Amino acid sequence: MVEENNIEEIEEVEKSNPEEINISTKEEINKEENSNISDGEEPITEKKRIGLLKGIWTLIRIFFNGKILSIDFIIKHWITISTIIFVVLFYISNRYINQINAAEIKKTERKITEARYRALEMSSRLKKIQCSDSIIKYIDKYNLELEFPTQPPYIIDEDGKK
Repeated sequence: MVEENNIEEIEEVEKSNPEEINISTKEEINKEENSNISDGEEPITEKKRIGLLKGIWTLIRIFFNGKILSIDFIIKHWITISTIIFVVLFYISNRYINQINAAEIKKTERKITEARYRALEMSSRLKKIQCSDSIIKYIDKYNLELEFPTQPPYIIDEDGKK
């Protein structure tokens, strides 16, 4: 039976035109390509590959011939060119503004640290004054006959001289 079916198919192929044979094989190939490709992807056929390569080659040729800066090209693509220029200018200005802001942040941080040091110094001076004032008040309160010394308690000699 299998041999009879094969013989019938061979006879049909011999009777048909060569163009019909090629068409059926192309359709079978396309069906196989479509079945192998997952959903959402288009099959890349030989014609598409050749068209893509021709397009890339055409762009390269236009670029090296100097036609890319022609008036026709600029008029045809003015929206794209202006958008690219706008994005580049926006990027440059944004970076410049961020650098200025970073410099201002550093200046203010430096001022804050200086203000903290000044506040710490002032608080230490205030504590020192408060301490001496409290001692003076204590002396006055109990009528003690103590005074602040005008001379240091120790005399420092330099090479035996006073």
